[in-house]
Amino acid sequence: VKEKPRAFVISADQGDRRRVAHMLNLLLGQKIEVGRAAQPFSVKEGKFPAGTFVVRLDQPYRNYALDLLAPQKFPKDAEFQPYDDISWALPIHFGVSAIPVEDEGIMEVPLDLLREDVRVKGRVFGAGPAFLLKDTGQESLLAAREKLAGFKVEITEKPFKIGEAEYPSGSWVLAPQEGLADKLGEVASELGLDFVSVKALPDVARHESRLPRMALWHPWADTQMIGWLRLVFDRQGIPYSILRDDDIRAGRLAEQFDVIIHGDTGEDLKRQIHGLDRKFSPLAYTKTAEFPTHGFPAAADDITGGIGWSGTANLQRFVEDGGTLITLGNGSTLALDGGVAPHVRRARGGSAVWTPGVELTATFLRPDHPISYGYSTRTSVFRSSYPVYSVRRADRGLTVLQWGSRPPKEEREDEDEGEPVDKNEKAKLPALLVSGGIKGEDLLEGRPAILDVPVGKGRVLAFNFNPIHRELNHSDYRLLWNALLNWEAICAGLAKN
Repeated sequence: VKEKPRAFVISADQGDRRRVAHMLNLLLGQKIEVGRAAQPFSVKEGKFPAGTFVVRLDQPYRNYALDLLAPQKFPKDAEFQPYDDISWALPIHFGVSAIPVEDEGIMEVPLDLLREDVRVKGRVFGAGPAFLLKDTGQESLLAAREKLAGFKVEITEKPFKIGEAEYPSGSWVLAPQEGLADKLGEVASELGLDFVSVKALPDVARHESRLPRMALWHPWADTQMIGWLRLVFDRQGIPYSILRDDDIRAGRLAEQFDVIIHGDTGEDLKRQIHGLDRKFSPLAYTKTAEFPTHGFPAAADDITGGIGWSGTANLQRFVEDGGTLITLGNGSTLALDGGVAPHVRRARGGSAVWTPGVELTATFLRPDHPISYGYSTRTSVFRSSYPVYSVRRADRGLTVLQWGSRPPKEEREDEDEGEPVDKNEKAKLPALLVSGGIKGEDLLEGRPAILDVPVGKGRVLAFNFNPIHRELNHSDYRLLWNALLNWEAICAGLAKN
């Protein structure tokens, strides 16, 4: 192969081995050849152990493999604008390292071609009585917590060490409990997690993690977008209730639920509130002899009218009474533009920002916040074209995750007018665009990507992106999972922030 790169190298033992396997199995499903190194090897890009996965590019689907494994760069001045996502770089969207290799020596490495899907099993090391789970960003933690619903799980708020082993914030502590070791064996095998036995519990700040009584708002005006979230929850066995428009209008939400999720939607604020036009009322969605598949999983005698102003007020009351409202993507306009969450406004000039399904750099301004568990301070996130929001400098503490690595435009301009700017330091910062294309990046950088806004006794957690976008951006899942695993700590423990 004369064209470069000649291959991609994918280490088996990354932060989430199961996610590595998932990505590789997607490649295999597309008839892309994947091999596994039979022995250790060295190329100019580094040294790799036996068992490393290699996608050589002397294969029939070379170009397709390149499309899926390399970042995309869409030209700003393209004559034709894209109608959909312009990043589909699987390693980036899965949070997996796939190293392009130009060294010709990669063609001589003995490989065993994969003939069946990669499978990963975890292990339980030791017999207890207590156990630890190191948080390395595993996607399967939410499913694991559900499978361990009968046991107490605590999540650490600070890093700690046991002997020479280092555990980051977000790691799990499981105190001695009857039947725990056997159950952990099942969970480890199924979800690819490793639990380590300890004789004594670590002396580190931690909080209990209980899964919330969770509801997914299923608006009649847009039933598709929330379906992706339901699909992921159903596959992982996560329990939830479907909340219909008339349920929200009925109120008393805090008596029934701890967390309500308003998912991404293609509807504007007006239609999110008022739903399908009442001129069509009554418009039923129920099972009939003529349409036996209607009325599932939700039914209503009249699906027009949305939640209305009374329903919006009930959502605000739910938060004020101690509930957590999580809004995703364009669903965040209801909380931020609709007034449920204060202190947030549209960014001036934000309409010029163009991010049609791209991967962008993001930085945690609050790296000790539970939503950050399992992530580095700087990460990347998949963003579609959503409104851009802003907070005053005095309210920057509401921002958990921001776009890019620099402060917002107006703060950068203030700094430029003050002390001299170190251009070398600025040059070291990563570009905002990771894969895809962008316009108006200067207006987006420094703006909130995730907001944690206290409202009364509760919280609004507003995402300026959709962490469950068509089951593509698996590396973003944990951001939502962290909100669900730590909802009580966010509401109670961090209420003073």
